Amino acid sequence: FNNPETIRQYISDAATYDKIIELYENKGDSPMFVFDVTMQNHSGYTYDGDNFKTTVHLRGDAAGKFPQAEQYLSLIRESDKALKGLLEYFENYEEPVVVVMFGDHQPKLEEEFYSYVTGNTRDQWDLTQQRNQYKTPLLIWHNYVADSENIGDISLNYLAPFLLQDTGLNMSDYQHYVLGQYEELPVINSVGIVDVNGNVYVRGSEEFTERTREMQTLVYAHTVEKVW
Repeated sequence: FNNPETIRQYISDAATYDKIIELYENKGDSPMFVFDVTMQNHSGYTYDGDNFKTTVHLRGDAAGKFPQAEQYLSLIRESDKALKGLLEYFENYEEPVVVVMFGDHQPKLEEEFYSYVTGNTRDQWDLTQQRNQYKTPLLIWHNYVADSENIGDISLNYLAPFLLQDTGLNMSDYQHYVLGQYEELPVINSVGIVDVNGNVYVRGSEEFTERTREMQTLVYAHTVEKVW
């Protein structure tokens, strides 16, 4: 980056998108894959300086109580504007393009804010509320005509093979296997698993261990074991 735009002390989302556009403008005829990890919205949310001002303010009985939440929401507003600009660029790009965006985790805001939103303190959360900590939005966008659908909940480990299937690209045997697991267990995280019928099995339970044993073995073999 050469003198990129910053928001607070971090490179802005818009600056990373400008870099992506620059790469595509100069890529020639070869296909391109870019994995962009943005940091504009990284915690914490107590910044007080000239490089960013809070623009989103909560109303009603939440007014003025949660400045960290307001700063985070203001950052998300900037992210929305930056994403709009990126999609507008690719909308008329001469080659097929797929843009995928997802969050890696929810923000660390005031504990009182989470209590305000959920109605309970963290130690009183039920299993559904605990699982919701691990939910982030997901977007798959094409610059060509494609059916729009809500795919529901999906774990990040399934995203690559799901995207390959969506675009008609080749998959490895391992990716075919992972996609098959998605059809049975669409959600796997550190809290537990959710099967295709919506049944939840917490981590450490007999059902969790049994239904993930084969996948754990194959993941280990795929990522760790070496063939000599």
